[in-house]
Amino acid sequence: MCLRWPAPTGDDPLAGALPDVPVRIANGDLDANTPLSSARALARSFPRATMLTVPNVGHAPETDPSGCALRIYRRFLRTHAAGSTACLRKIPPPGG
Repeated sequence: MCLRWPAPTGDDPLAGALPDVPVRIANGDLDANTPLSSARALARSFPRATMLTVPNVGHAPETDPSGCALRIYRRFLRTHAAGSTACLRKIPPPGG
């Protein structure tokens, strides 16, 4: 399947290769593996990306103890809309 992937052109190896679809990029603000700057750069690669920064969690933001991030993911998959992220303010600090 990858053999049919478009060949990169110019300075941007992903130019023209990424689909124009709704994309939700999520990042935990305590992520030691993927810095927030990298997640934001990836989001800029997609015309219809929305960025979700989940407070007080690391590399797997969907595991926040409140279930907020998982609810946001599920809603995005159903509706393709960013929707409310108000519940993020209620995620407790680590160990709290």
